[in-house]
Amino acid sequence: MKKMLSLLLTLVLALSLVGCSGSSGDSGATDTDSDSSTTEESDVIKVGLYTPLTGTSALVGTQEQMGVDLAVKQLNEAGGVNGKQIEVIAYDDQFNAETAVKVVTRLTQTDNVDAIIGSMSSANILATADIVEEAQVLEIGCGTSPTWTNAGYEYVFRGTQNAASFNTGIVELMTSMGVTRLGTMVSSTEYATTGWAEVKEQLADTDIEIVLETDYMAGDTDFTGQITRLLNADLDGILLYGATEDYGIECKQLRQLGYDGYIYGSETFAATDVREVAGDAANGVLFACGYVIPDAIEDAATEEEKAFLEAFVEEYGEMPVSDTAYRGYDSMMLLAKVFETAESMEGPDLREALLNVDYTGIGGKFDYSDGSGDGLEGCNLYAIVDGKNVPFETFLADLNNQ
Repeated sequence: MKKMLSLLLTLVLALSLVGCSGSSGDSGATDTDSDSSTTEESDVIKVGLYTPLTGTSALVGTQEQMGVDLAVKQLNEAGGVNGKQIEVIAYDDQFNAETAVKVVTRLTQTDNVDAIIGSMSSANILATADIVEEAQVLEIGCGTSPTWTNAGYEYVFRGTQNAASFNTGIVELMTSMGVTRLGTMVSSTEYATTGWAEVKEQLADTDIEIVLETDYMAGDTDFTGQITRLLNADLDGILLYGATEDYGIECKQLRQLGYDGYIYGSETFAATDVREVAGDAANGVLFACGYVIPDAIEDAATEEEKAFLEAFVEEYGEMPVSDTAYRGYDSMMLLAKVFETAESMEGPDLREALLNVDYTGIGGKFDYSDGSGDGLEGCNLYAIVDGKNVPFETFLADLNNQ
């Protein structure tokens, strides 16, 4: 019965999309889409992309798309994959699950894409997973929430680290700094609430007491009420869990209202936009993440990262401001490797090729052979000092030598 209802829903949604406009503002294809009418169907590989391109989360979505587009340009200029050019069909999911369902239905039912690069929104990946599974279309998602890998999906994989490793890193940071009384400010998003729930579970095995939990709605800009309560709770640590666009404002307001202690947070603190918005208020932030964008190309951690940054700056005239550009690039390059080695472009063959893929990218060496959906492990720990991201070990050593 569930499968029948799911099929009916998918059919209704597909019919509702017939005649949709092509502008990104109403979730249509973006201006970067190729005109498939000028190219023979057999000569292209079609890759769908859905991610937030407008609204409060547009920064991370557009950076993801820039990474994807850069990879596609490099691949096509090098002759494509197996002699075929790659065409990206991109839609704005508006960070909204209902919109995501519509555009993913369109990608699978109308556009007939060969594979999909998924949203920055883990909630949107979850909302559309059954559609992808039913269509047997391989998807590489770019969200980090642990909820959608190890969940039994056959065709949904992750092109970046799982936030579960970041949450373990956050706990490591707090225990290393001797936190005993913790307060939190957590966004209402699925990413943040799920992440905090996992951190909270791990804290049960430590001596850290959760004194006060506060929350806020995504898009809020005034956190005075939550911060006032936190400051009155006699804390020695505050954890923020939310989005890049939240963190800069929250740090400024915490410092303006008198908090001078350490601030702990998730990987979205790695975006340069946080430090730009927060200024000096970001000093004293400690966070766990998969990637940190260096302030200069020569500071790249690996040759893969350096090559990507050089190409990104040449293409766009500036450094990326969010690691989501890394995720989009790696995801597209992963798919190219899959297309190149798969026995056919059918979903089952593409999935089998991904399980055996040999690809080392910006995030490291990807290995999907365990079938969990995750291809990368581990995380890195950082502190923000004098406006720069510093490895936590370096920060701790300097602190102990003072």
